[in-house]
Amino acid sequence: MSVIDDLKRLERLGDECSETTRKLRAATKNLAEKILVLTKDYPFEYKLAENYQRMKQTFIKDGNVYEMVFLVGPHSDTNADNLDVLNGAVEHDEHLVGYDWGNEYDVVIRKISNDNYTTFARDIANGLLDEICKNVEDYINDSKLNIELIEKATPND
Repeated sequence: MSVIDDLKRLERLGDECSETTRKLRAATKNLAEKILVLTKDYPFEYKLAENYQRMKQTFIKDGNVYEMVFLVGPHSDTNADNLDVLNGAVEHDEHLVGYDWGNEYDVVIRKISNDNYTTFARDIANGLLDEICKNVEDYINDSKLNIELIEKATPND
């Protein structure tokens, strides 16, 4: 092959690599957001799964204060001003204004890192969703027992 052919090949591979990486980020974000939606009523103080947790952050956007929930994995950088989380940015870093106890600060939600989406994919393949299901089921079963105990202790009028 000639140098020109090699450069054309490298250009094509570079484009393909960029598209593949974007698709990995998008797939990671979509699944992370689906997990967060499905576990929205699962209390934050309970473990979601080993090395995975949810984090709530308050932001100001267009003059309104609102909360975002992030799925934090084992390789997530959760520095308050530089978030690399599993439901992070896909194309470009996103800049938001954070809000904490009356103080504003700048926040960057980074593009999902290679470490994050690679580990997430491996953990999904190794049963992460099953572990999340088991933890939620345990919470539900424990809560049902607690309801039963409280109802038995409550006098009937």
